[in-house]
Amino acid sequence: MSTANVENNSNGPVFVALADNQGDLISEGWWDVAQNQTQTLTMPDASDMYLRVQDANGNEITFNNFNTFLFFPLNPARFTVSKVANDPSVRVLKWGGSLENTHNMTVNEPLPAGWSTQRFFRVGPVTENFQIQP
Repeated sequence: MSTANVENNSNGPVFVALADNQGDLISEGWWDVAQNQTQTLTMPDASDMYLRVQDANGNEITFNNFNTFLFFPLNPARFTVSKVANDPSVRVLKWGGSLENTHNMTVNEPLPAGWSTQRFFRVGPVTENFQIQP
C-alpha cells in the first residue's frame, strides 16, 4: 500500500485532498488535520497517489522533492469525483457534509459553480511522511 502521513505541526488546521491518476475515484477531500495531529491516507500501490494540502485560507502547501503536479477537480466542501464504470467519459461529482449533492457531467463540460481544478502533487507508490512546520 502507498501511504502518506500528513503531520501538522503548524499553528492552525490544514486540509488534505487525495487524487488518483489511475483508478475510478478521481479525487476526494477534505481531511481536517488539526494542530499537532497526523492524518494517514493510503491507496493501493497500483494507484498513482496525488495530494493537495492547504491551510485554512486555501493556500497551497508544498514539499521539497515533490514537484510533479497534476490538476484535479475539487470543491470547498467535502467532495468526491469518480468515473462511471460503464462510461469513462462521465464524471460523478458529489459534495456537501453528507455528499448529498450530485452532478453528472462529461469530461468536456465545465465544472459547475463552486467547483475548480487545483494543483495536486504526486506522491506516487511510496510511503512518505509530510511534516508541516509553523
